[in-house]
Amino acid sequence: ASHVYSGRCEDGKELAVKVLKSSAEVMKEFVGEIGIVSSVEHKNAMALVGFCAERGKLMLVYDYMRRGSLEEILHGEEKECKGSRLDWPERFKVAVGVARALNYLHGGGHTKCPVIHRDVKSSNILISQDCEPKLCDFGLALWAADAAAQVTGDDLAGTFGYLAPEYFMHGKVSDKMDVYAFGVVLLELVSGRKPVSSGGPKGQESIVMWANSVVQGGKLTELVDPSLPTDGDNAGEMERIALAAALCIRRAPHVRPSM
Repeated sequence: ASHVYSGRCEDGKELAVKVLKSSAEVMKEFVGEIGIVSSVEHKNAMALVGFCAERGKLMLVYDYMRRGSLEEILHGEEKECKGSRLDWPERFKVAVGVARALNYLHGGGHTKCPVIHRDVKSSNILISQDCEPKLCDFGLALWAADAAAQVTGDDLAGTFGYLAPEYFMHGKVSDKMDVYAFGVVLLELVSGRKPVSSGGPKGQESIVMWANSVVQGGKLTELVDPSLPTDGDNAGEMERIALAAALCIRRAPHVRPSM
């Protein structure tokens, strides 16, 4: 378990401090996260400011994002949102930024071994004041000897609603599981829906199941959040994002696109 606290340096710089309760398993995750995130340099991936490991406390220090996470902005109560709801140009900017971060992690321009994040979700995407997304929380991330390599996981980790079928059912780990989770995030951005919700028709509680039924009906525009204006360039961008999401959430990993 971990808790995140806000802090402030003497020069006024705001920071987020992630504090983990030490154990053998958590220490392994802690060291792994430091090893990966310290090698990542991309404007859409959260940079590690510092870390501390003493007196049974493990701490990771990152820049503080005042607007909070994409999950809070899209799905939180109005009073919880740190800033206005995202309009379409902002949602599109978030989608492109996260795509660029994942492309980088999966080997596009990365100087070291590719990385599989394994926990891509809206709560792990922080939003800066100028709406630049920052992919964070590399606690479950793994190095991959090959960007398309399949490694069988020891046990399931990640978040329900974002887990790719091949991982959920067979424990198979590859960069395609990040692609699937990114598809779920795209669906959240374009539709405004949560990954899993108790309301709605039976069998469509999952955003993926709902989206697949809409796509099979050939009406991509029905995926779009009705609160978003669909005039001008927006309509074309929304349809392209909806199509990209549909490709990313395909059941078979080999037919999903690469980032």
